[in-house]
Amino acid sequence: FNVLYQAVHSMASSQVRNLGTIGGNLCNAAPSADTAPALIAMGATLKLVAPRSERTIHVENFFTGPSQTVLGRGEILADIQILDSSLCTSGVYIKHTIRQAMDLAIVGVAVSVTIQDGICHDVRIALGAVAPTPIRATRAEAMFRGKSKDNNVFRSVAREAALECQPITDIRSSAEYRREMVEVLTRRALEQAWDRCLATRT
Repeated sequence: FNVLYQAVHSMASSQVRNLGTIGGNLCNAAPSADTAPALIAMGATLKLVAPRSERTIHVENFFTGPSQTVLGRGEILADIQILDSSLCTSGVYIKHTIRQAMDLAIVGVAVSVTIQDGICHDVRIALGAVAPTPIRATRAEAMFRGKSKDNNVFRSVAREAALECQPITDIRSSAEYRREMVEVLTRRALEQAWDRCLATRT
């Protein structure tokens, strides 16, 4: 689960990582949360438990706004469930920040690519810090499925991902810069995930 490893390794400090939890990072529901795009790219689901009920939802459906989730009264996040794929799947998380440590993401991009017979069998592209909640770039994903490795395809998919985000301008970055970085980092993440997937088979 390289994409999740990269996400948790990039966040906060070693002290915070030793005290915090992935569940806590999700329930905090910050748009810039590092674990959310990674888990979305992995197709993870969450089990939410209440005294008399439980339900399972995909991570991308957990957030309703900044610092807001679907958790109801009396519900807790009990499990984070990730299915391992038997196909050739590889993931990458790239976080763009000003500092190398102890900094929130200006943009976070997580990608998971499954390759079969040299063709993209499946892909998930998740974006953080560029919308009110972490999001999937579903139109960009659809453009990439069924395609082989091609620089023009990578560029087109990355451009579409940039069009799907809804960045804001704040003290850390302008909306225009964030959108441009989504395009740059999505292309880079797709290339790295594709190459890593092929490398694991040789």
